[in-house]
This record gives sequence, structure tokens and C-alpha cells, in this order.
Amino acid sequence: MKIGPVELSCPEGAVTLAFEVYEEDGELICGVLDLKGNFDRGTLVTAARREMKTLEALARKAGCAEMRVAGRNWARVLNDYQPLPGGKPNRLRKRLT
Repeated sequence: MKIGPVELSCPEGAVTLAFEVYEEDGELICGVLDLKGNFDRGTLVTAARREMKTLEALARKAGCAEMRVAGRNWARVLNDYQPLPGGKPNRLRKRLT
């Protein structure tokens, strides 16, 4: 099920994101499909980490076992995410359970 776009506003700026929830190997996965924002560069990392924590909590509450992001290399921003196996670059995941 695709959800979004959803606009999130915070003191540092605003972001619009679209995500989907799907089943894989009997588990629900929440995957970020698109993320566009307008942030002050100096606050991007802090704001992105905080807003992803919010999305992770919502996904966990909905029964998702894992978060996934792809596209841009978010590894330095989302430093608690791990590379997704399979050899494709810029794909990260975080277990929620």
C-alpha cells in the first residue's frame, strides 16, 4: 500500500515524503519511496534523524518489522541503518522488531 505524499513540518524546514508498506517473507516492510525537502543545510542531519524516528515509531505501531530507504546515500545521516544485502548501492534497512 502506497502512502503519501505526506508533508512534515518542523522548525528547521519542511519535507514531503511518500512511502509504502508491503509484505516480504511474512513481515511488513515500510519503505521510503521519495523524500524531498527544504532544510537549512546546518540542521538537515538533526532534522532528518528526528523525523525518521517519528516515521519508524509509526511503522512499528502499524506492525512493520523493518524500515528501508534507497536512492541517495543516507548512510551518514541514518547511521543506525545497515546496508541491505544484495549488492545494490545506497539501499539501507533498520530492523524495528
